[in-house]
Amino acid sequence: QTEVLLEEKDVKNNEEFNLTLPTSRKTKPGQYKLKIKTPQGNDYLITEQNFTWGVLAINTYKSIYLPGETAQIAIGVLDNSGNVVCNAEVTLVITVPNGSTEVLSTANGKITVSALCPEYIPTAEPDYSAIYQINELGTYKLNLTAVTYDGASNVDDLFLVQSYVDFDVARSGPTRIFPQIAYVMNFTVLANRDYSGEVKEIVPSNFIITPQEGMNATASGDNLTLTWFKDFFVGQNYTFGYEFDAPDLSPYLYTLGPLQIGNFSEAREWMILGDVLSNGALAFVNPTPANGDWITQQNAVINATITNSSMLSSVNWIWNGTSNVIYNNSLLLGLNLNQIATLGETAQLAVDL
Repeated sequence: QTEVLLEEKDVKNNEEFNLTLPTSRKTKPGQYKLKIKTPQGNDYLITEQNFTWGVLAINTYKSIYLPGETAQIAIGVLDNSGNVVCNAEVTLVITVPNGSTEVLSTANGKITVSALCPEYIPTAEPDYSAIYQINELGTYKLNLTAVTYDGASNVDDLFLVQSYVDFDVARSGPTRIFPQIAYVMNFTVLANRDYSGEVKEIVPSNFIITPQEGMNATASGDNLTLTWFKDFFVGQNYTFGYEFDAPDLSPYLYTLGPLQIGNFSEAREWMILGDVLSNGALAFVNPTPANGDWITQQNAVINATITNSSMLSSVNWIWNGTSNVIYNNSLLLGLNLNQIATLGETAQLAVDL
């Protein structure tokens, strides 16, 4: 545990004050403790408050919408140890510019859970998602709460609705990542005016970015700035992006962006949760064909060994885009009914060793 001095304040009796927590593009999620020391004579009165930080992520695919559009909302939830939670009670309160609110939640069915979430496989599909129909102009405030077995966590965010925007930017990327593989962040830009110059994206400095022609990466402090030189013409759509590999650290909360096109900037940063690294190890052993081998027969034997599997939740075999569940932790009994003659098995008899 590490104590960090946020700030010292001189306050009057019954005076309200705000504390600002330091921000970073990479934050370790979990439970934190706020400790306030108040002088009391020759001693101090110590007040403590626990809170969770970095266990929720929420993204809107655009940071600036136009009236009449539908906002797509992606949500990720971790527990205090960084494990993905697929059965959280999730509630999103949207405050519209006129002050009224609308509630989207898993309880009322307006927030749905991805079928891939409990399979715990690498995917860019959000664990929780929602859509929201936009009407009036202004700032839409988002207040997200998730209740898990660790308690309640909360995060605030926003998006804007404007009648015009120089560059209509939409993102497509993950809200939660498995840190050991690379992911892609894509942009779609509709240019409403001509532009020729730099386009910049800011990511954490410890991200590994796959090199690409026409993109430069420059590190400065905690930030890595990706720069493209683009020619945009009014009325045209443009698509570009980058591949990134986050550090093999978990759990972590990262922020990307905002994308900058000249003087234009997105209105929010993109959040990414890095879930826990697997404690197990997977090895393919003989007679599994070697990686990259070509085979001519119509079948092959795949022999896999999983070690340190005490926290194993599922095993999935993905073939041609179809996921087949071989094991999940709800399995109580598994039988191999292969009629092995050397064991004395028949169509009527199974042998348990």
